[in-house]
Amino acid sequence: VSAETLPALLFRLSWLLGLVVVFWVLHGPARLLEEENGFIVRANYKKYLLEGTMALPSSWHTDHHSGDTIDKIEKGSVALFEFSHMSFELISNFVRLVGSVIILMFFNLSSAAVIGLLVILSFAVITLFDRVIVRNLKKLNRAENKISERVYDVISNITTVIILRIEKLVTSSIMQKILAPRQLFVRTRKINEVKWFLVSLLSATMVAAALGLYLFQQSHIGAVILVGSVYALYGYVRNIQNVFFQFASLYGNKVQQRTAVANAEEVSQEFKNIARLETLQ
Repeated sequence: VSAETLPALLFRLSWLLGLVVVFWVLHGPARLLEEENGFIVRANYKKYLLEGTMALPSSWHTDHHSGDTIDKIEKGSVALFEFSHMSFELISNFVRLVGSVIILMFFNLSSAAVIGLLVILSFAVITLFDRVIVRNLKKLNRAENKISERVYDVISNITTVIILRIEKLVTSSIMQKILAPRQLFVRTRKINEVKWFLVSLLSATMVAAALGLYLFQQSHIGAVILVGSVYALYGYVRNIQNVFFQFASLYGNKVQQRTAVANAEEVSQEFKNIARLETLQ
């Protein structure tokens, strides 16, 4: 760097600012479209559930508590909104993950193969644990539906509660409902933590195996091991590790959102069944 080359260097550094501006010129409008899409999806899904629920016969409404139905509709609508307006994160991280592995293939094919296998193994572990977690989440959602039933009963009869001065008794009753799924919640969290422990272990193995294999190959052929090359490989692998963690975390969120939508589909399935019977008749 000299006085003659400094202006050109500063000009090239300004490209960093230009990249940010170009990124937001494309990303900003796209995010606004995605946010609006999420709003419309939520509105249409809630409308679909409400219209279907109101079309159900009065006998169905007699057998099903309004608080339970309201909670299911709200859970499903919110989950679908969260999925719709943040789906870019999942797509972005998936592309970054695949792209990083492809780039690593040009640097060291064996390390890329090891990482690919460990990523697949990690997803297999996540899937196995998620099967148990999803079952528990369904039970927790149903427990929360029951809590909403109780809260709805109290709020809709709040005048009676105040006149009879049974606020403490009612609050105690609701708290029993709220705390009822505590053990299931804690058990589910423990399973989730074990899952992430194993994923972290596999992720660390990913880094160690990739570097170890590269060092073994270079020493085996008698090549000079350059610190810069090892550091570059470490940087690639760490980037893949971080992107993988982000992608796995986002995937876990999508699984929870899908479970919440499944909770709402217990209502939609009712009017689908009735519509099917009417068609057959």
